[in-house]
Amino acid sequence: MAPASPLEYAGSAAAKAAERPQARGTRSNVVFFLYPSPHEPAQMGNEQTFRRVRAAAWRLAGWQIAVTVVLAFGAAGIGGRPWALSAICGGGIGVLAGLYQALRMFRIDASEQPQLFMRGVFASEALKILLTVALFIAAISVLRVEMVPAIAAYAGTFIVYWAALATNYPWLDRQVKNDAGHG
Repeated sequence: MAPASPLEYAGSAAAKAAERPQARGTRSNVVFFLYPSPHEPAQMGNEQTFRRVRAAAWRLAGWQIAVTVVLAFGAAGIGGRPWALSAICGGGIGVLAGLYQALRMFRIDASEQPQLFMRGVFASEALKILLTVALFIAAISVLRVEMVPAIAAYAGTFIVYWAALATNYPWLDRQVKNDAGHG
């Protein structure tokens, strides 16, 4: 029997079996700290829902940027340009860390791999904290930011989370057409 061509192999049962995760404890099921194993599926079963969650994360980041800009203008009125730049740094740290966590956390489908999803939640939270600390250390030591506006703008980014929670994330209720064109 002649070896299968790549096109024949792609649709074969052997190819599908190779794509399935192996039994627990095998090398391909190892989860790295920063990213899941490349042998693990990284898409959600419902890609439409996954897109909506990612879009919500980007919308939250956009609102956080808007709050940061407003706070930077207020800081400029109080302390001039150094305070405005410090507010932008503080708000930017909140936006970057929060967006990283959200995008990192939603790489795995919780309905198909709940344990792997929870590992991603814990890892993304730990890395968010480390990223926040590292960025604040860099902002303080390298950029010499003023602490009052930087911390105020960082805390201001959390107002967006609170508003989203208070309004029950209204943008998640929008109808999005799936790949088949149905609503």
